[in-house]
Amino acid sequence: MMYVRFGWIRWLLALIFGVVAGSCAAEPLVLEMNFDIKNGLPGLPNEYTKLLFSDGSNRYVALVRRSGTVAGPGLFAGATVQDWGLHVVTTKPEVSGKGSGYLEIATAKSDVVYLRTELRSMMFPEIDGKSDSVFVGTWEVVGAAGRFSGLEGAGTLQVKSVSEFERQWILTGNVNRLPR
Repeated sequence: MMYVRFGWIRWLLALIFGVVAGSCAAEPLVLEMNFDIKNGLPGLPNEYTKLLFSDGSNRYVALVRRSGTVAGPGLFAGATVQDWGLHVVTTKPEVSGKGSGYLEIATAKSDVVYLRTELRSMMFPEIDGKSDSVFVGTWEVVGAAGRFSGLEGAGTLQVKSVSEFERQWILTGNVNRLPR
């Protein structure tokens, strides 16, 4: 008898939690961005400043601000991207580095997402006399405005050298939008 009396409460709670959980469910994200680190995008800054350590440590610190675009369809289709970063690089005995920064992804002046990034470089053994490096790391949403308000998410990233001046960033992870 007690089960029948409170059965509707259980049903109502299940319905409420089901709707809330469904509206906050994380969606997979695969995001590809392309940067021309020499020229950037017309009308957007493309800066690279380096501080060389003269203490024999074979290190330098670089401040970067680069612009690029989101490639492909999806949530950020057609967006511009600005990379604001601080990189610490060691040049000997082999090149290695770490970096942190922010990506600003905008589809319009008021529709913007900010991602915090952490990177480190990995060197792969020489093949045909050339070594290959790739940057790997993590990203997380730290702010959003406009149509991206309430967006949250996190994941991993990889930066590949496509050519001497072209870089391809690939972000994978999950995002969801909190109810407003």
